[in-house]
Amino acid sequence: RPERAADFEISEKTFSGQPTLYRLGSHDFNPLHIDPEIAQKAGLEGPIMHGLCTLGFAIKHALKLCAEDDPTKLKGFKIRFAAPVDPGSTLVTKMWKAEPTDGIIPALDDSTDAYTIEVRVMETDRVVINQAYVLFHR
Repeated sequence: RPERAADFEISEKTFSGQPTLYRLGSHDFNPLHIDPEIAQKAGLEGPIMHGLCTLGFAIKHALKLCAEDDPTKLKGFKIRFAAPVDPGSTLVTKMWKAEPTDGIIPALDDSTDAYTIEVRVMETDRVVINQAYVLFHR
């Protein structure tokens, strides 16, 4: 991520039942996301949000901040999950207008806007998505 203030920032609180709701829609019934005992056996403090649910928040934020909430402008993305998210956490998405010299962005053409993206948990300042970018059609 660039060593300057973010060009865009947004935060959104998840809710404690987020994994239950996500699991119903996605049919991902992994008990790690709802069963405290299973989560603890896996070395976690408790159930965690699905990674793709966290990604959904990040892409939703990117669309709102950089693409006028228009999903047809989404061209692609690359992300790295860095840490799990506890349900009920507040996600803070920061974005920077990317330059080809940033090192993480592929070669761009004149029809593409690129943004570096990072997501943190507000309550712990833990990075949960990093080494990431989002591409939009202009």
